Amino acid sequence: MQTLKSLADFERIGAIVSEKPVPKQIKWKGVDPSTYEEVDYEASVLLKKPNSGLFSDIVKAKDDADEVAMWIGESMFVEDEKGKLKPIGFDMARRLDVPLRGAIWKEIKLLAGLEKKTSPASTNSSANSSKTESADQPSPKPVSDSAPKS
Repeated sequence: MQTLKSLADFERIGAIVSEKPVPKQIKWKGVDPSTYEEVDYEASVLLKKPNSGLFSDIVKAKDDADEVAMWIGESMFVEDEKGKLKPIGFDMARRLDVPLRGAIWKEIKLLAGLEKKTSPASTNSSANSSKTESADQPSPKPVSDSAPKS
């Protein structure tokens, strides 16, 4: 067990959320504008991890398009012409391609601890002897709204 004695100790273990954005790999499917064919895309983006003060607000967002755009606009960073990191802002986030917006929103919720990263279903285990995946979707898990507010 580690005993934390200083603010630096809390920061070192990530108990105090950094303002510095972290790189994340985002994957999504989109349409190539020149061929109109579906394409798999991947991008490296910089996302700021939500702090506890923002956590409950993200829980309340309920995937509303404007609220999602607001959170993406504040959480996703790009370099400006001088190389300085800047949030993309609400207007740009509102204009993102829907599948890309969904992929970024999912990653923000992962950073906030609201979703767990899932791996593809295995078809080789004894628990799933079928060669096809089930059409049933898992039931949504309840989200605790008991996060401390700052």
